[in-house]
Amino acid sequence: MKKILTFAFSAAVSVTVAQQKPLIDYVNPIIGTGGTAHTYPGPTVPFGMVQPGPDTGFGLWEHCAGYYYNNPTIIGFSNTHISGTGVGDLGDVMLQPATGSVKTERGDEKIPGSGYRSRFSHDDEKASPGYYQVRLLDHNVNVELTATERAGLHKYTFPRNADSSYVILDMGHVVTSEKGKTIWGFIQVVNDSTVLGYRLSKALATERYMYYAIRFSRPFSKFNLMKFQERISVAHPVQGSGDEVKAVFRYTTKHDKPLLVKVGLSAVDADGALANLDAEIPHWNFDKVKKQAEDKWERELSKVTAVKADNKTKTIFYTALYHTMLAPTIYMDADGRYRGVDNKIHQDSNFLNYTLFSLWDTFRAEHPLFTLLYPERVNDMITSMLMHYKQSAYRVLPKWSFHANETWTMIGYHAVPVIADAYLKGFKGFDSELALEAMKASANAPFEGMEYYKTIGYVPIDKEPEAASKTMEYAYDDWTIAAMAKKMGKTDDYNIFLKRSANYKNVYDSKINFARAKLLNGQFKTPFDPLHMRYGGDYTEGNAWQYSWFVPHDIGGLMTLMGGRDKFSAKLDTLLSMKETVNDMSGEQPYDVTGMVGQYAHGNEPSHHIAYLYNYADQPWKTQETVHKIMTRLYNNTPDGLAGNDDCGQMSAWYVWSALGMYPVNPAGGVYSIGTPSLSSATINLQGGKQLVVKANNLSMANRYVRSIKLNGRPYKKTWITHELLYRGGIMEFEMAGKPVKNWFTGNDLEAEKMLNK
Repeated sequence: MKKILTFAFSAAVSVTVAQQKPLIDYVNPIIGTGGTAHTYPGPTVPFGMVQPGPDTGFGLWEHCAGYYYNNPTIIGFSNTHISGTGVGDLGDVMLQPATGSVKTERGDEKIPGSGYRSRFSHDDEKASPGYYQVRLLDHNVNVELTATERAGLHKYTFPRNADSSYVILDMGHVVTSEKGKTIWGFIQVVNDSTVLGYRLSKALATERYMYYAIRFSRPFSKFNLMKFQERISVAHPVQGSGDEVKAVFRYTTKHDKPLLVKVGLSAVDADGALANLDAEIPHWNFDKVKKQAEDKWERELSKVTAVKADNKTKTIFYTALYHTMLAPTIYMDADGRYRGVDNKIHQDSNFLNYTLFSLWDTFRAEHPLFTLLYPERVNDMITSMLMHYKQSAYRVLPKWSFHANETWTMIGYHAVPVIADAYLKGFKGFDSELALEAMKASANAPFEGMEYYKTIGYVPIDKEPEAASKTMEYAYDDWTIAAMAKKMGKTDDYNIFLKRSANYKNVYDSKINFARAKLLNGQFKTPFDPLHMRYGGDYTEGNAWQYSWFVPHDIGGLMTLMGGRDKFSAKLDTLLSMKETVNDMSGEQPYDVTGMVGQYAHGNEPSHHIAYLYNYADQPWKTQETVHKIMTRLYNNTPDGLAGNDDCGQMSAWYVWSALGMYPVNPAGGVYSIGTPSLSSATINLQGGKQLVVKANNLSMANRYVRSIKLNGRPYKKTWITHELLYRGGIMEFEMAGKPVKNWFTGNDLEAEKMLNK
């Protein structure tokens, strides 16, 4: 899902390091395209709205991003994709170049030549930031792709001896892991090189509009519009519509140079798509667009430079950083117009509108990372959330929203901690009064058991599924509202939400030391098995072992409920050393729960902070040991190099933070728990020209324990550090050791928690 200091911060540290090669060369977009990470390999620009790329399948879970590394064929190249989610969508405006006799059906991947899909080889495939290339073996067409913020550029090199070639436009194609579909597609052939249209689709988003404009660098010889594999009547030869409408653009002469195809997109109208296209790609120079995309990535990746590590670790690190910038995405035309969640067209030149807020995931580490590395985007992201609130028929902040749709996916109201974190860190570029109003409204909306939570202090399982998780996550969100209200001087709001933030205690059973689902009558639900999990059960994509730790705002209170520091740390020991299985009583084990270390599930977000909790129990060496194990076991430079869904960058943001030696256990408030770096050195280039240098002297696979820390040359003996200190710039220097060092610190993370609660 996103620099150190001096005590006499009079001058920023300046570090000059000759880069041996561009940072984009350390990014491998193929990481995560296999296994269960669901990332895509195609090009985009940082936070860009358009992501042209290959689609190898649809309808299965592994196709959530359109491309799955193990598939042998490519159906086509659509122009929008979501990275890392567990439910698919998008896949707009799919194009496929082909040769030979025209085929208008996809065909069977097991029967070559049965359709327009084609086999391909990873040996003739390349993915890098801003660029993708692959050869379609069945058509002998080389495909290259690049992108701007609002447009994609395709380059098709056909064989010179091909007498007949064509490009398919399939408006019925939807990237989805479920029963998504095109509700209506429209194609209008304006002339022999320009096509306009739109698509209304239903998948994760229930009513999503996308308009497009396509320009071909070479006029096509003829075209046909198809519906249900049949030509549309010649009475309407230049336009066609329907839920399975397609077009075939034919070339009957040989190509003496590559065919370029521009695709502009807009959620507003076709004129907006055309204007976006002409504004961002007014020429036919593919290499120029590619270079501009690469330069944008190089600039953003350069927020962290002078990284000293082996090539594998550097590749994992910079690919993780790259993945954190694939969401949220811009959702606004070049002229400032955008489609709101009210389905109306708005225009605003005062901010850049963003969408794709996977907040149940990204509030934990990705959004805090943005406040450190990409602060220039934070205010606009929050303003986008506030506009969502103003436009929402329910008057709530986004929960899991994208492309002018609220999907109501996952639980909690996690826009709240994102806003609170930014405000508490001093971001002023959004309306804080409106923000607090929106936060309170979202925390009081009569959804998902809130009426019970407000009156009896918990969500009852006999009235609402996943009740234990909801109670705990609501309590955390409430704490962040209290923290922001306190800083704003809103005493009444502070008192109300601070009291609510203790509601997690109402579902904690100290007799057996687990958070449990409770019935409306006040009794804990039975039977109870702490290993049991299923969708729609007592917990959200997890079990009691994983969810009982989710009290990031009051670890001290949780420790008391568990019986004190020793029992707390012993339970952590047990969690991390248990058998790596689940007791599936129902036969519906969530497939999101992966990347197991004991019962710690790194492949899903509820576990992400747990490895750092030893810092609260005066055992930071165990945090260091566990974090090192996760980084080295569960991240790799391979297609399956992520342990679970990347979830719009959250899995990757965990690695970025941890590789730098810290992590936001409490995502709001600006305190980071110190772990163990995986980089020998890194320079974080902060806003305003300041730099934070993080060093790990004597770091190796064996030397993973912290011996001591210096901050600007002075001993630093806390297991935590504040955002404020980091943001001043300076040098944070770790000395590493091969064995646990148990006396280097004098202050644990409970100190920071008390500080935040003063």
